[in-house]
Amino acid sequence: MWVFIDDSGDPGMQLNKGSSRYIVMSACIFRDPKQIENLKSISEQCAAKRSHRVEFKYNNTKDKTKRLYFDLIKSLDFAVRAIYADKELIHSPKLRNNGNALKSYLIKMLLERNWGQITNAKIIIDGNDLAAFDIPDNQYLMGLVNRDVPGTVHSVKFDDSKVNRGIQLADMTAGAIGRHLMNAKANPSRDFDTFRSRTWRPEGTYWNFTRNDNGPAPYSQ
Repeated sequence: MWVFIDDSGDPGMQLNKGSSRYIVMSACIFRDPKQIENLKSISEQCAAKRSHRVEFKYNNTKDKTKRLYFDLIKSLDFAVRAIYADKELIHSPKLRNNGNALKSYLIKMLLERNWGQITNAKIIIDGNDLAAFDIPDNQYLMGLVNRDVPGTVHSVKFDDSKVNRGIQLADMTAGAIGRHLMNAKANPSRDFDTFRSRTWRPEGTYWNFTRNDNGPAPYSQ
């Protein structure tokens, strides 16, 4: 099992001075390595058709390229486990005052509260986000999660999102969910709608952490 993780939104709490209202953490889960190879092929196909010469990052990708990307990944077999928080509703002093701790905590919750769907998993995270996620090294995250839910994490790898298509997929899904939540443009849910069913339990989840801190909702909303 391979779990690619990335986020959308910033951890800042100055909501009236430009900080995002929502923070989203998305985990794309693959059980078949062939599907990861198919993702790489699809990503290259999309990049070639749209002359997209950089990594796929939701906020930096043109709308027509996003549309093609999300259409192409429909053929893949993977699940999406997403958790998000409305920062207006966060009351914990620690999480309000330490944005990096907030991201780290959301990752921990995302991996732990998984209804038995994540076991012996290889976790892949963007190495450039280590400081932003408040994760000093791979052993730290493994120990943190496996201490509470033994057997969840097999290994943790920090990779470069510029070359890792799985991390890019996690960014694209997190960004689409963030757009859906913010209702920022016309048809804000169009991209999310292409993979919304992948967030349904038990394989996936769509968890509003600040509304229901007892665990993920039983179905996507």
